[in-house]
Amino acid sequence: MATPVQPNSGFSAAIGQTAKPGRSAGVQAQPAAPGGASFADTLAKAAEAHRLKFSAHAQKRLASRDIAMDDGKLGRLSQAIDQAAARGARDSLMLMDDLGLIVNVPSRTVVTAMNAGGMEHGVITNIDSTVIIRS
Repeated sequence: MATPVQPNSGFSAAIGQTAKPGRSAGVQAQPAAPGGASFADTLAKAAEAHRLKFSAHAQKRLASRDIAMDDGKLGRLSQAIDQAAARGARDSLMLMDDLGLIVNVPSRTVVTAMNAGGMEHGVITNIDSTVIIRS
C-alpha cells in the first residue's frame, strides 16, 4: 500500500500531487509513451519503489534533456542518498555516470538534473556535499 506524499520543505510538490488546491505543480502533460504511460507516470512508479521524489523542475529537466532514469539508476541514487543522510548532508550534488543531480537529502527529493552538456558553466552553488556514485 502506498503512503501519501507529504509536502516537502519549500520544493515543488511530488509527482502527481498539486502544489496548492486548484493549482498545478508545474508539470505539463506529457504525451503517452508507447506503453500508454506518460513520462511523469513512469518516473513516479519507478521512484516510489525507491522512496524518491522529483520536483516539477527536475521532471522538466529530465524530460527536456532526454535523461532516462531506469530502475538501476534509481536504486544507485537511493543508496547514495542513504549514505549522504548518514553523514548529515542536506543538499548534495550527486554525480552518476554523465549526470549531475541536486538532491535535498532529508526529503529525498531530486531538485534538478543535468547531463554533462548542462554542466558547462562548472559552478554549482547551494550544496553542502558531493557524492560520486560508482556503478
